[in-house]
Amino acid sequence: IAPPRLARGLALAAIPIAALVSYGFILDLDFVGDDTLTMILTSRVEGIHDLTTLFTTRLMAGRFSAEFYRPFSSFSLAWDWALWGLDPFGYHLTDMLLLGGTAVALYWVGRRLFSSRWLPIVAVLSFVLHPVHMGALPVIARRPDYLSLMFTLLAVWALPVAGKTPRAFSAWLCAVLV
Repeated sequence: IAPPRLARGLALAAIPIAALVSYGFILDLDFVGDDTLTMILTSRVEGIHDLTTLFTTRLMAGRFSAEFYRPFSSFSLAWDWALWGLDPFGYHLTDMLLLGGTAVALYWVGRRLFSSRWLPIVAVLSFVLHPVHMGALPVIARRPDYLSLMFTLLAVWALPVAGKTPRAFSAWLCAVLV
């Protein structure tokens, strides 16, 4: 019988493997969704002015009545543009990594909320394998959903725990993440 720490480590390692097996085919897809290409093309950075514009302009540069201010979404798309150009593989890979980052953040929150060491792993596996991702993961334009959930979970994780975390640090970290 494996020691409990090794068993938990193997269970945690199963999470990205389960995600890759479940959603790996998405890496072979083309761009999906009407607004995906528009978001990518309006978020590319070709000079310093474009970089500052990402943080001062609405999503999709205010086109098509997109009244959302989401600079991190635009920045992540600009990063993908710099790395991949218009190759959909890289954009889908980034979204898969964001799903993984969100799963890790959910695990950390679960570990903080529950005394059980297995319950957070079960919760994360339920989250990662839930079919709702089939509506969001293939569409690059849904990236803000994963970014906002990941940063919200990280902010909840950063909240101070009585007697364990210095208040000033936790308050600062929570503010930065939100």
